[in-house]
Amino acid sequence: MIERNFWSSLSCVCVVVVVVRFACARIQCEHHSSLKLMSKIEQRGCYLRPIVLYSSKSGNTEKIAKEISSELNCRCEKISENFDSSLIDLDDFDLVFLGTGNYGAKPNADILNYLKEINPNNNRIFALFMTWLGRGTTDKAVYDIIKAAVEEKGQRLMENYYSCLFQGPSIIARVIFRNANGHPTAEDLSNARKWAKEIVKSIGDF
Repeated sequence: MIERNFWSSLSCVCVVVVVVRFACARIQCEHHSSLKLMSKIEQRGCYLRPIVLYSSKSGNTEKIAKEISSELNCRCEKISENFDSSLIDLDDFDLVFLGTGNYGAKPNADILNYLKEINPNNNRIFALFMTWLGRGTTDKAVYDIIKAAVEEKGQRLMENYYSCLFQGPSIIARVIFRNANGHPTAEDLSNARKWAKEIVKSIGDF
């Protein structure tokens, strides 16, 4: 009777050990799978550290900047004249959104001067957004100027940039560029949010 109880107890112990080992093996497997999944997610840019930097005279570019910052839940800084570039350590960020107005095919001087002052230690990606009157191909001209400034610092600027119309500051501008009147609209702000998300998602393929 005692021997039977002994073997019965031993069998139960063996069953428990097998179950525990199986459970541990399953947990380890799931943990390994989770790590692989996390690695894939990180490679797709979900854990990028973005920042939004912009210069704005009339507040239109600022509206776009704040929409992007809100969408990505990230830091947003206005670059003004005599801005101290040491206040922002770009090495803390992987993706930099740059915002500027388009002034006669030229970007805001403040953002351009900032780019000339920075000396980041590591390579990172920049993405450009701008507000403009919709005049010809001046948006491409601004893009090329910003790209040259970024690449001069050993950084990269994505080809996919966002441009949004803004209402001219003068009566003459509002008459000539009527299509820009009333902008940026709610749709413009929504499109800026969508564009920012697209940029983040596309980083893995850049």
